[in-house]
Amino acid sequence: MKIFQGDRITISHWFDAWEVQRLVGLYNKANQGRPQKCTPEQTEQIRQWAKAFPQNLHTIGVLVAEHFDLRISKQTLKRLLQSMALSGRRVRTGRKGEPDPDEYQQKKQALHD
Repeated sequence: MKIFQGDRITISHWFDAWEVQRLVGLYNKANQGRPQKCTPEQTEQIRQWAKAFPQNLHTIGVLVAEHFDLRISKQTLKRLLQSMALSGRRVRTGRKGEPDPDEYQQKKQALHD
């Protein structure tokens, strides 16, 4: 367990696989893990909706439920968007804090001119 940084149960499964299949039993098998909820076509449609409604995950979730009859939590939707290199975060609309008064006046005068 210390060498491979694995859990006791995982190491036990490795030993069982070794006894049954030898070296072949230690390879990772195809399709391990839970299958994805969305098909590639649904994922592409979700990408389009995310670009149309970038600040509202709830709206995207409602659209998915209506069009695909599929319930997806906000957390699952966030993970899906992150896998597509998109973000489901709200965009900040204003500056954080107060601006420097001197710089503000200079820029305000430049805009006026």
